Amino acid sequence: LLEYQNGCYEMLRELEPTFYTTFVFQRKFSNQNIEQQIKHLKEKLSKFNKYIHRKLLGRYWYDPEIVNPQEHIKICVFPEKINSHPHFCGIVEIKNSQRFPNKIKMFLEHSNSIWNTNKDSRSEYIHQEKEYHSV
Repeated sequence: LLEYQNGCYEMLRELEPTFYTTFVFQRKFSNQNIEQQIKHLKEKLSKFNKYIHRKLLGRYWYDPEIVNPQEHIKICVFPEKINSHPHFCGIVEIKNSQRFPNKIKMFLEHSNSIWNTNKDSRSEYIHQEKEYHSV
């Protein structure tokens, strides 16, 4: 556990946040089972990660022979208020590059629509709390 904590600390120390971000869920769970709720929330974050990378980096974003993993965005979030108003707060690091010069702009433009791919949850949103780079 200590090794894991140290690894997380090192990763967070090395990040250069572009945004403080809140991923908001408006879904009402009929089943109050916390484990099922967390599973759903993690699945939604995983799906978002896949689709935002595809939008920013292209169809083969996951293939290191086509897209260098250094091009990926980094998202580090923590759950809050899981029992009452579930959401994830954290940081996002996005760096424009020569190959992908508009990643930050595209993230701002497309992140909310990608987050809201579930038609039953149109009121869910991503809130960028503080921008660090000019767009």
